[in-house]
Amino acid sequence: MADTDTLENVRLADELGFDIIGTTMHGYTPATKGANIADEDFAYLKAVLKTTSHPVIAEGKVDTPAKMKRCLDLGCHAVVVGGAITRPLQIAKNFIDALLELAMLKELATSGNPFCSQFFLTISFNLSLTRNFNHWAITQQLISKVDYCSLIEAH
Repeated sequence: MADTDTLENVRLADELGFDIIGTTMHGYTPATKGANIADEDFAYLKAVLKTTSHPVIAEGKVDTPAKMKRCLDLGCHAVVVGGAITRPLQIAKNFIDALLELAMLKELATSGNPFCSQFFLTISFNLSLTRNFNHWAITQQLISKVDYCSLIEAH
């Protein structure tokens, strides 16, 4: 498999006879820094698919089910979903940020409503399940950082 970042690399990998072409490095090299596979309706991925006759694996910044589906719909052989499912702190942060935007929760936190402590216990319990997968340190870090009520009250 050739991990590529540009169409030039795709062409070279194709010429060299790689069996599979991956978009793995697109957005992660100096030439493509900041690029996202979904930019301009997946323009780079579409170009990769047109450039090579080999199977293409979409990888790199495929962080939502919608992006995964679009990659497959465009004709990718497979899709790699990495950090979107393997980084629990990153996943939890998205939920925390969304919760903090809800003014209703801010009001609940300051009104003495037991909702916050219930919510925290539920999230902590769910995160503790990851202990079975040798993620004890990550779980502990999450639980110690995710005191939702304190975060809500601070905003």
